[in-house]
Amino acid sequence: LALGAGILVRPDFLVLAPTTAVVTAAVAWTSVRERLAATALLVATVAVVVAPWSVVATRAAGRLVLPTTSGASSFWVGTYLPSDGSTRRARALLAPDVHERFPDTYRDALPLGVDLMRTVADWRPELDDGESIQRATMANLRVYALGHPLAFARMQLRKVWRMWSRPYQGHNRTRTWWKEALHVPGALAAALVVAAALVLRRRSPVVALVAAILVVGTAFNALAAVQPRANARFVPLALLGVAVAATHVRPAPRSGR
Repeated sequence: LALGAGILVRPDFLVLAPTTAVVTAAVAWTSVRERLAATALLVATVAVVVAPWSVVATRAAGRLVLPTTSGASSFWVGTYLPSDGSTRRARALLAPDVHERFPDTYRDALPLGVDLMRTVADWRPELDDGESIQRATMANLRVYALGHPLAFARMQLRKVWRMWSRPYQGHNRTRTWWKEALHVPGALAAALVVAAALVLRRRSPVVALVAAILVVGTAFNALAAVQPRANARFVPLALLGVAVAATHVRPAPRSGR
């Protein structure tokens, strides 16, 4: 129920539902029948929470919405290799295109993001804006991910670093030295605790779930135009996961005769 509510608040948590379901079904801690029953219960409960809103949104949009149609612009920026996945750089690089499309923006060296995405959408005028941006994103993947895989992979790694290297400072971006000084060591320590628990308790479903959520959540956000604020959504999960994993950082008891 909490996961379903989280998806309605933060649509990117949608990736956590299949992640949790796969780990629940795959990790061997009980019989196959019980694992599948637990997975089915999880999926059904999430669906019960999300489905009413999805039905309303689907009727309004005239196509399947689960649970939102937003996010296409973020994924376009995140897969646009020339900008290194940065919205600011994309706005600068495509400023001439935006100025041509919107002459009243010619004084803006960095056009608004909404004008940038309206310009990208106009590349395929026969489609609606959402589908046009989705097509542009797929084109980025074909041209950059498949055409320049090493450069694209390096960009993704840099975005992971941008996501986790600094704490989210809020919209006012007020920097606090002690938060920044503690953030990276704390994030590394958390990763080491989870990794150690994963090695020592390889058959623990709880530790496997913690690791999977952090890895999949980070990878999913790395495809988008990632900012430090992305880690703000996962820090609570990371803290909870580390607290759970810390209880597992000890060798599993050996069965004696």
